[in-house]
Amino acid sequence: MARTLVTGGCGLLGSAIAGRLLDAGEAVVVADLFEDTGDGQVAKEERAQVLRVRGAEVVRVDLANPALLWPLFADHRPSAVVNAALFAPDGEGLRPFVSVARAAGIGFFVHLSDGALYGEPAEP
Repeated sequence: MARTLVTGGCGLLGSAIAGRLLDAGEAVVVADLFEDTGDGQVAKEERAQVLRVRGAEVVRVDLANPALLWPLFADHRPSAVVNAALFAPDGEGLRPFVSVARAAGIGFFVHLSDGALYGEPAEP
């Protein structure tokens, strides 16, 4: 069965996407660091519980750590990725994640971003 990896899947947007995929009968793996950003760790833990009950597999992983990416893809073998995880722009950002996804043969990759990453816009 095809499986979709939803990264940042316990955040508000990621969990909504994971829920819709589950509603559609898709197999879903949710990966999240459960850090205290956004609406906080407690809310993310609660969403993870709901997603588990609904049939998602939930994995706690630091997606910014390249050494952890290969095992994530090897263990769960997703055929598609929806990225709702926040990658800090002052680090390597999304590049290592995309590189591993490409090498793992992911044919469908959707990246959702947060405008807050880019700061205030310059004057027009």
